[in-house]
Amino acid sequence: MGLQYQIRENRNGPFMEITGYEGEISLLKIPSAIQGLPVQSIGRHAFDGRKDLREIYLPESVQSLGSFCFYNTRSLETISLFDSVEDYYDGAIRQCTGLREIHITFRKKDNYSLLKSMLGDNERMLRFYLSLPEGDLRLTFPPYYDSYKEDTMARAIHHSLNGAGFSYRECVMRRSIDFRTYDRSFSRVIYDNYEAAIDIALDRLMYPLQLSDQAAAVYERYLVETAGQVLPYLIGRGDRAGIRFLTDRKMIPREDLADAIRLSSERKEAEICALLMEYQNRYFALHASASQDLDLFSLEDL
Repeated sequence: MGLQYQIRENRNGPFMEITGYEGEISLLKIPSAIQGLPVQSIGRHAFDGRKDLREIYLPESVQSLGSFCFYNTRSLETISLFDSVEDYYDGAIRQCTGLREIHITFRKKDNYSLLKSMLGDNERMLRFYLSLPEGDLRLTFPPYYDSYKEDTMARAIHHSLNGAGFSYRECVMRRSIDFRTYDRSFSRVIYDNYEAAIDIALDRLMYPLQLSDQAAAVYERYLVETAGQVLPYLIGRGDRAGIRFLTDRKMIPREDLADAIRLSSERKEAEICALLMEYQNRYFALHASASQDLDLFSLEDL
């Protein structure tokens, strides 16, 4: 049992195409070569409908993702791959309802074709970890969904897009990312999806590539003002890095600390609980000043 593959050939010579996996597997790591031939393709429907896959790692040798190759793998949570994928076919990650994180390592500058293709193939909330030549970047894209309404009198069907996710996806082009428009869209997502709003704000502050001071102030104010919602969300998923960032930046108000400490203790998140207690002792102990500099821009300033 194991990987299934076939020898294919193109103008550059023979290569291996992965066609499936026999048996059960949770963590799938595709090798860069099999029998001395480079693995360049994941075949059509190679892993579609599988219920066991949770993580997939593709090597830099992979240049093509066949149509529906990971379609409907509902337990899939994470994919890691390279921008070497030049041929991305329709449906590769469609209906992957559990997919949350996609890691892409970029070797080429200003080449976002793969990112754009993957965003167009899945309408759910996706968080991308991008390793770029100019530095690391993390971007969250909210979900969206299509709705159709039949107008029987006009004999027409009206299509509409709901949710902020589609407009966020429009910020990514083949050769660039419109960070200004991405950041300006925040005023919509805070009313649309609080989980996406929290991740977007944290991602942009923690990885501030092309982040303006004005946009940073808006994100920071949002996280401070909604700390009562932010902290349970981060504690619930064990996000120690996010909590540490908030404590390092002195962004947790005093009135939200007690509940957060109690919740982290109940969830047995010992490291998070220790971070919050240290933060409390540092800034809100007896005779310590509890004031915070929150002279930030408002959401409307964007």
